Amino acid sequence: MAEHRAVSWEAPEFEYRHKGVSWYWVTILIAVSFMAVAVWQRNFLFGVFVVVAEVLVLAWGNRTPATISFALSEKEFVINNAERFAWEEFMSFGAEEEGAFAMFTLRFRHRIRPSLRILVPSNRLAAVKGIAAQKLPEVNEPRPFIETLEEFLRF
Repeated sequence: MAEHRAVSWEAPEFEYRHKGVSWYWVTILIAVSFMAVAVWQRNFLFGVFVVVAEVLVLAWGNRTPATISFALSEKEFVINNAERFAWEEFMSFGAEEEGAFAMFTLRFRHRIRPSLRILVPSNRLAAVKGIAAQKLPEVNEPRPFIETLEEFLRF
């Protein structure tokens, strides 16, 4: 008889990094500098872009992550009981421990789709890796540059 294993957990949507008041002032100063370049170059479109970009940076920088539920079984991977992914959709997985949460990555077979990067409580990582290892090879790739940049910028 086949053993049916499953693991479920809840985790934040993304890793939140606290931003002090100085972080917001620095982004505003950078935007004002770009606006000065836009005025100097008489580039109205670039000026509009800078304003829209700064509004988004301020809004997204202040956003706190929602809590999402995940479930992993021998058949599929489920996010918020809404999105379901069969193991056949993935090519490989990887995991990076980072304190209380580990970053679990599932890479799609279709290269055009970005990888799923999910936070997993460190105490559940062994169970998650155990199930994933039955279906996919584990491949540890270097951390993407964009994530290193996000961490540096505290975004």
